Amino acid sequence: MRQKVLQNKPVMEEISDILTDFSIFDKVVAVIVDNEPNMDVAIKRLQFVKLGCFAHRLNLAAQSLYSLTAVTQWTAKICDIIVWMKRSSVTKTALQEKQDLLNLVG
Repeated sequence: MRQKVLQNKPVMEEISDILTDFSIFDKVVAVIVDNEPNMDVAIKRLQFVKLGCFAHRLNLAAQSLYSLTAVTQWTAKICDIIVWMKRSSVTKTALQEKQDLLNLVG
């Protein structure tokens, strides 16, 4: 597989050069990118359709969610419960029995 090393050029020029080097510039109609402003400008100037990256958006949403105080507090409480359950042999045994009873993998 051929590879191209990025140079210190504007993003639009880099993308254009790489697509031209691989003889696929005229075959590309859309690209998936994050929401960086320099990528938006480059894609617009190259006249490609921009598709946002779902994984990037999902990551941003998760980060935003975890910045909420209520979510952080609930996460801490859940972590405390898990640690307590792992350290308690009685609780661990009871949990294992319930999982076995319900045919759940534990």
